[in-house]
Amino acid sequence: MKLTLDNVQKTIDTAELLFENGTPTFQRIYQLCLTEPKMKAATYYDESGNWVSYDYAQYKEYAEKYARHLCGLLKGYPQGAVVGLKMKNSHIWPYLFWGILASGHIPLLLDYRLEKEKTEVLLDESGAVALLASEVNQYGVPLYGNPEILMAEQIEPSIWEDKIILCTSGTTGASRMMVYRGKNMAHQILSSKNMPKETLDIVGPQKINILAMIPLHHIFGLVAVFLWYSFYHKNLVYPASTSSKDILSAIRQGKCTHVYSVPMLFDSLSTLVGRTMAKKSKRIYSWYQKMVAYNCGEISKKEAGVGGTRFFNNLVKKQVLGKSPVYLISGGGYLKESTNRTVNGLGYPLYNGIGMTEVGVTSVELSPDPKERLKGSVGHALYGVEYKVDSNGELLIKSPVIHEEEIIGGKKRPTPLEDGYFRSGDLVEMDDKGKVYVKGRLKEVIINSNGENVYPDELEAHFKELPHLVRLSIMGIKKKDGNEEIALVGEPEPGLDNEKTAELKKAFEEQNDLLGSTRRVERFYLATKPLPLANGIKIKRLEVARNIAKGEGDFIDLYEENRGQQSFHESLASYDPNEVRDILGKIKKAFASTLLLNEVSIRDDSDFGNDLGGDSMSYVSMVFDLNEALGIELPEEQYGKLLTPTDFALFVLRLRHPEQ
Repeated sequence: MKLTLDNVQKTIDTAELLFENGTPTFQRIYQLCLTEPKMKAATYYDESGNWVSYDYAQYKEYAEKYARHLCGLLKGYPQGAVVGLKMKNSHIWPYLFWGILASGHIPLLLDYRLEKEKTEVLLDESGAVALLASEVNQYGVPLYGNPEILMAEQIEPSIWEDKIILCTSGTTGASRMMVYRGKNMAHQILSSKNMPKETLDIVGPQKINILAMIPLHHIFGLVAVFLWYSFYHKNLVYPASTSSKDILSAIRQGKCTHVYSVPMLFDSLSTLVGRTMAKKSKRIYSWYQKMVAYNCGEISKKEAGVGGTRFFNNLVKKQVLGKSPVYLISGGGYLKESTNRTVNGLGYPLYNGIGMTEVGVTSVELSPDPKERLKGSVGHALYGVEYKVDSNGELLIKSPVIHEEEIIGGKKRPTPLEDGYFRSGDLVEMDDKGKVYVKGRLKEVIINSNGENVYPDELEAHFKELPHLVRLSIMGIKKKDGNEEIALVGEPEPGLDNEKTAELKKAFEEQNDLLGSTRRVERFYLATKPLPLANGIKIKRLEVARNIAKGEGDFIDLYEENRGQQSFHESLASYDPNEVRDILGKIKKAFASTLLLNEVSIRDDSDFGNDLGGDSMSYVSMVFDLNEALGIELPEEQYGKLLTPTDFALFVLRLRHPEQ
């Protein structure tokens, strides 16, 4: 379908129907999601592994079935009681969300990966009476899984509730819950009203398949994926899991046109493509560089030559996300300049946006010009949103989307506003066109001994490519004199030995030397346990900083005097040598078979990607063979972390001998 300003605007203007009959509600949003019953609503893998889809007529049928069951299941609880929803993304999640509201109760949206203890705190502080989840933990309130829900009696819904509760990402380590009404989310949908003036691709009458990967309990997933695109009758594509293999499979098989994610996905994509292309011939690599420059508007098509042809671009895309994606948005964190350029250079338009649990999505860069997108702006305020910047550089936001009340420590209070504005905590710069550039978080800004502000997000981007780390964060650690020192805290990959530690230190020192004296990192800590994450996305900087300052937690200072080199994992020598030899042999055989190499060329410490030339797709294929050969099932959270035969061998040995 040819997109025009008229037909795109006509589609987006349907959001005004939400306000036709007075104050909009969640029930009204739900009803308007169903006005195009023949449009495809969901695509997902069924229990047999088949790729299936259904339309909005079936969506309505399933949603109302779940609503009746939930009315029966929750009939003993008072109207307006809070019910926790703690499930990973799937085609069933929307039915549970709408069903809780239809049963007259308030959904508390929880991260399905949240630890039991933290889940208990949120349930208690919100006053929840029940929890819908797929887990075996016991809580202080009844827990119901999908089987129990579908076995409950069916009662027709009568009175819908009109509130939902979201939890902040919690980067400060403190739990805060935000209460929203249907009218707030209706205004969020309406905030797209002016988008057609800048872009025709984000939403319109065309068929759209959007990847439903961002957790739907998160404000980005809830708003930018679930509510916006369900309201406009688009198809949500659910990956089987969040592994790289399943995400790529969902994008390709689901022919995703829109891919929205946190920067982590795009960073990984950029790194993978860069490493892969660097191994190609000089001619192909030159074409690739020219393709990136051409797609970024830096050179003409004539100057790009082969790199500027659609044929070459499609060849490259075929190896990445395929040709279907036409609109990508990064949100929820700092987008590296190099990642932005690489992804846009691949011919995938990548836009950068901003939002908060407290205020919803407030802006996104919408320019079709790649040179504008590469400036790093998060755009200007959306329709109905007002921005202003105070004297300290903090972004203040006024919007009808802002939550109406919050729950802190079990106590409710009105949303704290100053003349109608909410203090975002984001430090920004705003140009004369009203476009915003995020510099960092006010609460996390490091004030060095010279009194200068240092922005952690910018430094994290600078150190992003350090080897042998799963993730890293920059933060300020309080010293005894009250000043802060700039610290890098990293979570090492499995198998970090003395040799790899030396490589990491060398790479860190080289990058640190490139910084000016006022921004140079003064301490480098490695965590011996996984770093705490908020919503599985952001490292909780302030929590980690407090623990290090107090001497709590498990952290090793790489440069502490007299400590000597550290090894974070036991040696293979502590296990039976015959068993070690057998396991390593099977691992090397799987490596060699996948990569078409001789086994003798694979050392115990050969890196699957850097040393042997493997990529993410061949890695997944190799893991399948290895699982079968060793009789194990590598958890998806370990994908990409185990990279050498020694890494895999230690993982298998720990599984077999947990007592050691």
